Amino acid sequence: MNVLMRRRAYTNPVAIPTLVLVDLQREYVASPRALAIASINAALENCTAALACAREIGLPVAHVRLNGLSAFFNAATPYSDWIEGFTPLGSEMVFERTRPSCYSSDRFAQVMGDAGSTFVLAGFAGETACIATMIDAFHRNHAVTYQI
Repeated sequence: MNVLMRRRAYTNPVAIPTLVLVDLQREYVASPRALAIASINAALENCTAALACAREIGLPVAHVRLNGLSAFFNAATPYSDWIEGFTPLGSEMVFERTRPSCYSSDRFAQVMGDAGSTFVLAGFAGETACIATMIDAFHRNHAVTYQI
C-alpha cells in the first residue's frame, strides 16, 4: 500500500514566515504624480518574484497599503488601488495603515504576533514604512527579513 505523506503536515506552522508586501499601490507608478518612482521596474520585478515564490510554495501573504488623508494615497482616488499584478487573492491578508509602520494597523500587529512573529518585508517607502515597521518589529521581538 502506498501512503502519501505531506511534508507540510509535519512543519511547525509558527516557523513559516509571512510575505508582507508594503504599499504596492498605483500612486508609485502614476507618472507624472509627485510620488511616482521613475526607476521602479527593478523593484517591481523583485516584488513580483517574491510574490510568485510565496504563492507557489504556499507561504502566507499579507498586503499592506497606506490610506492617506491628503491627495496622495487617498482611498477616494484610483491611486490608492493595487498596482496591476499585485491585487490580493481571496486567500491573502489585506491590512490598511494610516501611519508609517505596518503595526499602526491593530489587526496586522495581532496577526503577526499570532503567526509566529516572522515575516519577510518587501515593497515601497523603505525609508519610512519599512524602517518604521522593522523598528516596531524589533520592539515586539518579531523577526523581519527585508527584501530589497
